[in-house]
Amino acid sequence: MAESPEVLRRGRRRTREGLPVRESTTASTDRTPILRVSIVGVAYRATGTAFDHEWFGITEREAAAMDPHQRVNLELAVEALDDSGLGCLARGSRAAVVFGAATVFAAGAANSAHQLSRALDLHGPSLMVGSDRASPLVAVDTAVRLLADDAVPFVIAGGANLTLLPDISGITAPPSSDVSTVLVLQRTLEAARTGTRCYAEIAGTGLGFPGSGETDAHIALRNHGTHPSPDARGDEPPVLIPLSSTDPIALHDLAQHWADTAATYLTLREFATAVARLVPDRYRAAILAHDTVDAATQLRTLAQHIAAAGSTTVYSANYRATTPAPVDPGTAEVGQIRLDATPGPGEARASDITANPDTAGTEPLPHNDSGIPAGAVWRPGAALATGGGSTGTGEHTESGVWTNPHGGGAVAVPHSGSSASTESGATRAAAYAPRGPAAQGNSCGVGAGVVRRIVGSVVSAVARPAGSGEVVGVSGVRREGGVLLLFSGGGGHARMGRGLAARYPVFAGALTEAADAVAEAGGPRVWTPRTGFGHGEVGEDFAQPALFVLQVALAELLDSWGVRADAVAGHGVGEVAAAAVSGAVSLGDAARIVVARGRLLSKIGDHGAAAVLEATPAEALRLLEPMRATVGVAAIDGPRSVIVSGEPRYIDALVRRAHRRAIFAQRINAESAVAGTIAVPHIPQVRAVAPQLITELAGITARRPECAVYSTTRRGAVIGGPVRSAGDDGGAAATAHRPHPSAAPQTRGTAPNPTAEPNRNGARTPEADPGMDAAYWGENAAGPVELGAALEQAAADGFSTVVEVGPHPVLAAIVREQAAFRESTYSMASRVDEAASFLRTIARLHLDGRAVDWTALGPQTSPPPQRRWRRTISVNGAAVRPPEMPIRAEGTYVVAGGLGNSGAVAVRWLLDAGARDVVVLTRMPRALPPPLDGMDDWIVVVRCDATDRTDLATALHDIRECGSPIRGVVHAGREPDRTAAANLVELTASDPTDFTIGFSTSGWQPLSRVSGATGR
Repeated sequence: MAESPEVLRRGRRRTREGLPVRESTTASTDRTPILRVSIVGVAYRATGTAFDHEWFGITEREAAAMDPHQRVNLELAVEALDDSGLGCLARGSRAAVVFGAATVFAAGAANSAHQLSRALDLHGPSLMVGSDRASPLVAVDTAVRLLADDAVPFVIAGGANLTLLPDISGITAPPSSDVSTVLVLQRTLEAARTGTRCYAEIAGTGLGFPGSGETDAHIALRNHGTHPSPDARGDEPPVLIPLSSTDPIALHDLAQHWADTAATYLTLREFATAVARLVPDRYRAAILAHDTVDAATQLRTLAQHIAAAGSTTVYSANYRATTPAPVDPGTAEVGQIRLDATPGPGEARASDITANPDTAGTEPLPHNDSGIPAGAVWRPGAALATGGGSTGTGEHTESGVWTNPHGGGAVAVPHSGSSASTESGATRAAAYAPRGPAAQGNSCGVGAGVVRRIVGSVVSAVARPAGSGEVVGVSGVRREGGVLLLFSGGGGHARMGRGLAARYPVFAGALTEAADAVAEAGGPRVWTPRTGFGHGEVGEDFAQPALFVLQVALAELLDSWGVRADAVAGHGVGEVAAAAVSGAVSLGDAARIVVARGRLLSKIGDHGAAAVLEATPAEALRLLEPMRATVGVAAIDGPRSVIVSGEPRYIDALVRRAHRRAIFAQRINAESAVAGTIAVPHIPQVRAVAPQLITELAGITARRPECAVYSTTRRGAVIGGPVRSAGDDGGAAATAHRPHPSAAPQTRGTAPNPTAEPNRNGARTPEADPGMDAAYWGENAAGPVELGAALEQAAADGFSTVVEVGPHPVLAAIVREQAAFRESTYSMASRVDEAASFLRTIARLHLDGRAVDWTALGPQTSPPPQRRWRRTISVNGAAVRPPEMPIRAEGTYVVAGGLGNSGAVAVRWLLDAGARDVVVLTRMPRALPPPLDGMDDWIVVVRCDATDRTDLATALHDIRECGSPIRGVVHAGREPDRTAAANLVELTASDPTDFTIGFSTSGWQPLSRVSGATGR
């Protein structure tokens, strides 16, 4: 039997497996029940000297003091998470970390398990276990035991010299005994639910020391697990691809790298599901693509936009960013971007940014700075205004805007690589500038002076070329505040829901369940998989239940992507769906309400008329006072936006009466609207029959909602208790760091906040409020709809994002009139392309820093691209970043200067980067130092004095005679020797080298020729 949306909202049900008895091991014969556990992620590498300490928030001094095993375990843990496809669910979850340490813990030694939990914001146990060489096995055994607790979704475990039999890693590592392995373990049933690849199930852990003649202690595995089948949806376009990295430069490099990688995957969805599940980072971007070729194009376009930010003056209310020359983050010589900014309230001052952190003598790019205004969000084309990025000629434009989410209306259009025409900066700035009262809109799509918006009509976006994707945007800020789901009261059309039902089984299932509830309540069969909502029926008795069914399913679809409401609100009939989603009424009772409401309004008919007034509610009441028996207020959408309805001739009289008082007023007639409008009922007639609705709904049960409901029926009321303000643990923090979906169920929504301010608009306390009972729904039908008051209260309570839940944007323009929601109001669907519209909304929530469950994209069937670390090497207690140089496995690399500390670091960097043939030139050959233990097969030590030109020429000739070309030269030493450096540069001038560099206590630097020409 299908689960109801109410059950699903509280967290996915998880059927706990039968508990098999623990198998006997060499050290344990206990019979404790355990769950079946699978290995879903593996990372395996030899211990190295390079380490990306910035990614983990560790200082250079702390990194240098760490044991090499601890450093490599941290990186391997992230790589294993990437491999598992659970990285996107890690942050804020209760995942556990267990590392095995082969040595006794020293006082004050770093706890790498705690460091990893802190870096990933994991809230589960973080343990270091010590049991000599069996420590990694003890760590894995502990991990299996931790997974018996349903609150722990998965565990990261491992350590040095961890052996898997049979080997499942598939990773080639140096033939060294000093290796580390990190695994990600997950309950087998959970792995099936999240679409995770399972390498193998753990058959039993071999603990303790092996006896005579036995194999080394190891983890025994049974079967090689399962890999999920490819998504049945295939490459149905478009497909959403999210990106994230530590800073804009890294994001630029990542986009270029993925552009080259996309073509190596069989399908676009295979690529998307592999990269979307990676551990998220601070700077985020998103693209929509139609195939792998289009994905590569959009990724390169994204990289161009990021690079363009360094070659354009970017303006906002508080920031002015300038750069003296175009910046190309992909080159070795990169300029700087300076932000001369006066921070606004609560904003950090931006500092100088070095675009190339690898350049000698410069500081690495800080995590909280960029070449973009601090917290700026890039929006391509006219995406915010129309959802498109195209010109009127049909050509795709690459223009866009950097916006300041903290406020301010001025924007700039960065450099465009397209020849298509673009809007001017002044035009774009005017489009986003705050609008005055004369420009306000309302829920019927009518603005002051002219009928500016037609509810339910196709938006003005120009269709993109067939098969063309788009760059949704780039962001480096996490939007504070909660998410409000706003359920509209109209916008329906015959084809609504078809595109989403074909793509998302969870949506199709929710449609069927809600439609069944409507039918059981005595309403029409509004949805069938064959005909959708297109039954050809008209009237409110069909339209309102149909809209309700769609909205309940849309909320369930959003929930399946990990986006859950902190509060809800609804406009007119949309409030019924809001009540069902929040849990204020059951699904069955909500169906009864919408059926009875639609039947009642259908009896009244459509003989009334409506008009929009640019007036305050008090002014509107004074205008209609003489005709209050035949005209009433239908909706109050803002401080100066009121809709009235009633008898047509009295509506006309009211419009004339308003014009005589210099108040804008315009009638909403058949010529002003099309199919799919919000139906404005004849308010006086509805009020007369509202008692019938109350009587018919007498049996419904009002419940305390799981999340707050901002009432549009009772002005200023918040049903469900006080909500958490932006300064509490709720809001963005609760939204951005939600528990892992496979963790223990938690009550969704907002817990009471004892520090919250009392409701300033006179709302009743939760204890005194009877809830959304029959009387409430009588008031809902009779109006007016108090949308403006609900939005003002939500903004005052710290909400910053509104998602309109409906078949087409109806209320988004109204909501954007609120300053708090101007840049953060999104619509879930559109009649133009509802699947693409939904994905754009998910992408924009991702850009805002909201948590998204990327497992909704489909099962992961292929490993992701290799993570690109920005590592540093510890030299004499200091962290040094290795250069970004191309390293080829088929070439020979020459290191001159011996095997001192600098020489050993240079050799280890080359080997870690993929070199497999390194020749070390030294005056006095000696045994390989500890950092190079176990790497003898890849290192050749040759006696040679690089300062002796003849000796060096002979050595280089011998290297060339071996047949492998010299691809790189490194001169390493405590201090650079100019004679040796000059000899190396000149004698390798004819070799196909990719670089010739020096490494000393001064860092890495290119070697120049004696003539003064720039070295390689």
